[in-house]
Amino acid sequence: MNTLDFSVILVNWNTADLTCRAIDSVLEDANHSNLATEVLVVDNGSTEGSVEAIRANHPGIEILENTLNLGFARAVNRAVWKATGEFILLLNTDAILRPGALAAFKSAFDGEPQIGIAGGALISPDGSKQNCVAPFPSLVTELINKSLLRSFARRHRSKVPDGVTEPFEVDSVIGASLAIRGKTLAAIGGLDERFFFFFEETDWCYQCHKLGWKVVCVPQAMVEHGQGESSKPVLVDTRVEFYRSRYRYFQKNHGKLKT
Repeated sequence: MNTLDFSVILVNWNTADLTCRAIDSVLEDANHSNLATEVLVVDNGSTEGSVEAIRANHPGIEILENTLNLGFARAVNRAVWKATGEFILLLNTDAILRPGALAAFKSAFDGEPQIGIAGGALISPDGSKQNCVAPFPSLVTELINKSLLRSFARRHRSKVPDGVTEPFEVDSVIGASLAIRGKTLAAIGGLDERFFFFFEETDWCYQCHKLGWKVVCVPQAMVEHGQGESSKPVLVDTRVEFYRSRYRYFQKNHGKLKT
């Protein structure tokens, strides 16, 4: 039996200030909601004193150190198998939990045993909604992304609909705040490490659906998101990596594009 409610995993790469801010929000929310929570930080080969800075601010936090930037999936997997919480939350370092987010995630999981993955409602610092859900990639979505319908589709299909307050089912959620049930993790395994950056969480959601689990967005689990601040100091060409990961996703799950 799990003695902890949540294990929260953050992957840091030269973003100590953001990471410390994210940790603060987790600890404050866990205390506010009276939920037993551990925080695991994976440092992906930082070169700017991140580990020392995080330890100075949060001496009780466990930090797993990689000597190189091994990519998001490999970093997460190093921590995910050490996690002891009933639920595991992946949180970007440029994200901040709003009060009550952890309780909202737990309520969603407890209320529907078939929920395997739950995503938070991402918002900007000014409170405006951000994209937080997405359909699975297909030939249709690829055509939309290349057309004039792209902005319309993103605006109307990727955010929490106005007036919706209860968890609702989706294809996939954005990995900036993604919670997974421990039992689901045991069934589908860790993130596919062939994805260095991009599409790893989409693939996770796809595997979740394949095994009969539900994927939902939780409107009450509000998470303030910096939209890319955590990935600014990257070593890879993000555009190239995006297309490479998208190709891997199609090859793995479809073999070829599906409509």
